[in-house]
Amino acid sequence: MNGSTPLSVLLMICLILGAGAADAAATETDYLNHAYWDSGKAEFQRLEGRIQKYGIDRKAVARLVLVKEPFDPDRRVKTLAPGALPVLKMHFFRHIPAGVYDYFQTGTLFFDRQTGRVLKYTMNSQDGCGNTFMEYLYQPDRTHLFRYFSYFDDEGDSETVLKDTDFTFYDALPLVLRYRLEDGARNSLQLMESLIANKKQPLTAHPAVVQVNRITNETRAGQSISDAFEVTVQREDRLDRFFFEPSFPHRLIRWEKENGDVLFQTAADFFYYWNYTRPEHRDYLENRSNSE
Repeated sequence: MNGSTPLSVLLMICLILGAGAADAAATETDYLNHAYWDSGKAEFQRLEGRIQKYGIDRKAVARLVLVKEPFDPDRRVKTLAPGALPVLKMHFFRHIPAGVYDYFQTGTLFFDRQTGRVLKYTMNSQDGCGNTFMEYLYQPDRTHLFRYFSYFDDEGDSETVLKDTDFTFYDALPLVLRYRLEDGARNSLQLMESLIANKKQPLTAHPAVVQVNRITNETRAGQSISDAFEVTVQREDRLDRFFFEPSFPHRLIRWEKENGDVLFQTAADFFYYWNYTRPEHRDYLENRSNSE
């Protein structure tokens, strides 16, 4: 594979870069606690592109939402009760047509603003055959609980607890990679690959190296990028690329996967999106972006 790096080299880099973990944590909480998120508004992005299903590229539409919410740490739900924990919620949902039926898939992660840790992650995949649901909960004893409810008869319902490990969800990268956007920065992650799928995915983490570079005046498959941070995420067998706006809050511009999947931003705003639910609001985001 072009651009691949031997596992031994990745492991060595991870050891060298591990000393910077404390600084990385500080950067995470700085981003998550920025006053920008306290306005009550949400970052709402529309993405388009292609995602493979059954070996064929399909036109896909996705949305990415970031918003502060009050969170009950015991019941793990949104709450208006006193004493709630402030979290930043990242909600990602995508629609992928596949012949006579469609895929509707979502991933929702709740980040503790004080620590940067994912406290809860839920995933749901719906298609013409059935539903699969996954729930992850970070436990008080620092273990990681995964519950799966799958319509596949060789999977069904299952529960897995991971101990003595820590990792970053690949599905959290559209937010997590924003923490350390500095030209030339390089750091390491223990990465759990995407869990957004209609079947249960391996619950294992592998070393990954993250490289940040500032780019200007580039064109990616017809999309012109005048100024951005390009972030590569290198694992032993694959390399993915993320492109973020240069200014805070560093919204996602483009997302390229090793297998050819790509999503790119077509519209974005920071607003009270839950107030825009009437039929005439269907194209609100695109119309607003085109008028700027």
